[in-house]
Amino acid sequence: MTTSLRPRALGLDLSLTSTGVASSLGWCTRIRPDAPGSPDRNMRGLDRLRYIVAKVGSLLGEYDLAVIEGPSHGSKHGKAHERGGLWWMVRDAIEAARIPVAVAPPSSVKLWAAGHGHANKQQVIDAMCDRYPTTVIRSSDEADALALAHLGAVWLAEETGATDAQRRALSGVDWPHAHVLAH
Repeated sequence: MTTSLRPRALGLDLSLTSTGVASSLGWCTRIRPDAPGSPDRNMRGLDRLRYIVAKVGSLLGEYDLAVIEGPSHGSKHGKAHERGGLWWMVRDAIEAARIPVAVAPPSSVKLWAAGHGHANKQQVIDAMCDRYPTTVIRSSDEADALALAHLGAVWLAEETGATDAQRRALSGVDWPHAHVLAH
């Protein structure tokens, strides 16, 4: 855990095509294996997973907590097995960096950001743009990651004054145990 006065939380919205990564300190980015400049724009399978994990690893700094969006079990997208593999590989990399991990269901992310668990992508983007007006948010992946980071920072700071919706969002997250945070 860092000794800074301001809690530092990292948020991750994992995807095979556009992983959002953000910090509660106000930055966000996307990892896109098929983007121009990627070593192999056509990579698939384990190569793609390793690429994303390496990019996430390069962004792991001194954080008090990482908040990962949990799997969307009702997702209609394909490659569930590959997405599950990515989720576990990233979680393993974060834990190897000795950063405690929290897991937030997709509905908690939406509830936290926009006030209801069925918010659409644009509502989440708009809410995060309002909350972080100086941060450039280019996608819903970045907005989700920023919501995850913010949610984690508020939990770490034990801030009061959350709305009812935000308290429900916080209660839906699988937080690390206190002894994990002490290390």
